[in-house]
Amino acid sequence: FDYNASLSPKTISLTGNYVDITGAPVSGSYTIPPYGSVILIKSGSVLGSSTYHFTQTLKKGMTNNEVKELQNYLIKNGYLSIPTSTNFFGNQTLNALKEYQKAKGLTPDGIVGKETRIKLNN
Repeated sequence: FDYNASLSPKTISLTGNYVDITGAPVSGSYTIPPYGSVILIKSGSVLGSSTYHFTQTLKKGMTNNEVKELQNYLIKNGYLSIPTSTNFFGNQTLNALKEYQKAKGLTPDGIVGKETRIKLNN
């Protein structure tokens, strides 16, 4: 997080790769407008739960960055076979999540609820 409390734009230098709150990639530098702020999250090639903390209930039909991180985790751990993650929770993600839940001794309901989040974040 950074805040610019001046009348002029403020450029910050970044080491590594980041994503903003919309999931857009950011690297190199970022210019914060006057009296503006930015929140950036450090990213890696595949984030998964080792660097990503799941916080939302996720289910089929949802579209957001946390779904994309779930897909990254499922791909990395061999449950989901798609060429690249998206941010859409469709049938392939649903089936992969159910397989993960079965393997972890969870109810295979295809929803990332409290118990599934605990497993993903550990």
